[in-house]
Amino acid sequence: MIFPYMTILKSSLKEDNQESTPKNVLLSFEFQHAKLIIEHALISNIGEFTIFCLKALKEGASINDISNITLLHADNINEQLSFAKSIGYIGKDDKLTDRGNYLISIIDFIENYRNTVDLYLDTYIDEVGLKKLFSKTSIDKVMSKEGILFKNQIKTTRLIRIANEYPRSKIIEYLKTILPDYSNFIEEEKNRFFLSMEFQQRCIITLPFTVDELLKIVSFDSNLRGLTVGIPVLVYDPIFTTLFQNGTTNSLLKEWASLNRHVSEKSVYNLLNGRILNSDACIQNQGDDNVVYLDKMVDPQKVSIIQDNVSIPGYLFFCLEMKKTLQEKFALGKIEFKGLSKIFEDKIK
Repeated sequence: MIFPYMTILKSSLKEDNQESTPKNVLLSFEFQHAKLIIEHALISNIGEFTIFCLKALKEGASINDISNITLLHADNINEQLSFAKSIGYIGKDDKLTDRGNYLISIIDFIENYRNTVDLYLDTYIDEVGLKKLFSKTSIDKVMSKEGILFKNQIKTTRLIRIANEYPRSKIIEYLKTILPDYSNFIEEEKNRFFLSMEFQQRCIITLPFTVDELLKIVSFDSNLRGLTVGIPVLVYDPIFTTLFQNGTTNSLLKEWASLNRHVSEKSVYNLLNGRILNSDACIQNQGDDNVVYLDKMVDPQKVSIIQDNVSIPGYLFFCLEMKKTLQEKFALGKIEFKGLSKIFEDKIK
């Protein structure tokens, strides 16, 4: 004997509730500020006095003019400039050569930009090849502490090593982007620059994500390396038992449940948008300091109960009992480090 159906309660989100959910999730990240230190091979062995004299000659001064200004004898000045003359920066007429004029352009560039170019590195991606450099202009646009902060993943000592290992070609391209008027000059002199990074203070930036954007970048594969994020969920767990606990009824219940998994299995609802979460994510309560737990955007109390009809065999109908539990928990996902590089590149402009 089979009864036509039995009404089973299942969980679903009210459609009108989705319209009232906030548009963006704000996530914050820590970045390392650094100064790009630029030196040049051609002026590394030229003293300050020689540079002063070269600049004076560039402005049209003579050796005697320099002597009057410095109160040094002209012979002493010529002796100081003997090296500059020997390598062709100053001609026999005590005028700057073309090579000398070009050296002045190098000196001016280094004096203006020796330690004034800012750059920023994230403190999460450990792989040098995936790391991007960001300008002060782009970071200033997103500098904020409004979001939920991910703890940094890289200690300062490791970050220094990453900075030292950072591809020179990428630093040169960054420098050309920051100083477009000097792009040709930088390209010509790139092999003679000495480049290093001097760390400053760290800062916090905040990036907005729509719920759809966020769910696209979060994977529930626990084997991935990345930042761990807790997605708020509502777990609906129907539990079927029989009023008469014996081997026969329990066996019949087990068989029936296996044939009707759509009503007997656990359902997990995403409380960011109210949709069902189809994954084998690890579900847990809040409590791990290494996880960023997101705030729910859907009120669990606005989850409605709908009815689903299912046929129940007569031999179970009068002894079948269903208990339903609704629990708020978190589904653990990963924002993969490989994808994080692309996220930063797309969001920080």
